[in-house]
Amino acid sequence: MKKEVGLFRPLRFDQLDLAASLLSNYELNDAFEIMNEKLSNELKGNVGRRKVINNITRVWSGGKKQPSNFQKNVLSRYCNANHDSKIAYQYLMTAIAFPFFRDTVNIVGKYLRMTGKISNAFLLKEMENSYGSAESVYKGTNAVVRGLIDWNLVDGMTEKGKLIEIDKLRISDEFLKQLIVKVLMEHYNTEYIQLDQLNEDAIFFPFNYHLSESYFDNLTNYEVIDDHSGKYVHMMGQR
Repeated sequence: MKKEVGLFRPLRFDQLDLAASLLSNYELNDAFEIMNEKLSNELKGNVGRRKVINNITRVWSGGKKQPSNFQKNVLSRYCNANHDSKIAYQYLMTAIAFPFFRDTVNIVGKYLRMTGKISNAFLLKEMENSYGSAESVYKGTNAVVRGLIDWNLVDGMTEKGKLIEIDKLRISDEFLKQLIVKVLMEHYNTEYIQLDQLNEDAIFFPFNYHLSESYFDNLTNYEVIDDHSGKYVHMMGQR
């Protein structure tokens, strides 16, 4: 079965920020109309512009759909967050919306941890191994690369054609830590994940954070299970 890419345009902080603001303050149709107007000078074709808007809003509401209660909660918290936390919200919500994004940053994270850098060409080859050799895979990989650079989560300028590891973004927002758990459970399609893996998974390479067992004590939708193989976090109810 062919795996979906979904992403086709470079992710940008300003566009994702605009979408979040509009979806938080306007009815869905009004938010799309305003976004369409604001992007009309930059994106000339009506059909192409609508596709781009759908791609951007998929991060926050699944495209042209009313945001779910979970998404409304995220949008409310996002709009009150500082700039660094907004970057983390955008990254993590993109990871939830696009499995292709998760797969791509997982490879980026693994190689940055091993060598401190990864070439764009090598990254594309790795993604083609999983998704096939197609223009959509090239566009999707480029979208992720440009997004990481725009968010300032990697250095993409010092060495042409390479992504280089930089200082990590510190996460102190408690709700962002819950999103980290959700992203990883979505990625592995599970309700159980090892506590150590939550703190070490390559998907979260840009972030400096720590999830301790005690962190979950006051969260009603999680429990920590201790067995012979280690401690596991269990998400109770729907993911």
